[in-house]
Amino acid sequence: LPRIAEGDYVIARKTSVAESGRVYVCVNEGECLVKIVRLYGGQLCLESLNRAYGVIVVTGDFHVEGEVKHVLSGRIDVV
Repeated sequence: LPRIAEGDYVIARKTSVAESGRVYVCVNEGECLVKIVRLYGGQLCLESLNRAYGVIVVTGDFHVEGEVKHVLSGRIDVV
């Protein structure tokens, strides 16, 4: 799975359909997130790429904007 740091660029393919186990740019309750979308026993859940954050159980307004295809580092090395 990609590691995303502050300043990185996320490249996503536009889609509104999610497949369980893939990483998506999504909007949950008005908040834009990059999460792994999973379906557990009929319940839609969002898992963080950072294991320090818990699982979000989707209960309200949710939609997918795109599937994450690549992450580009926004870090600039000064020589």
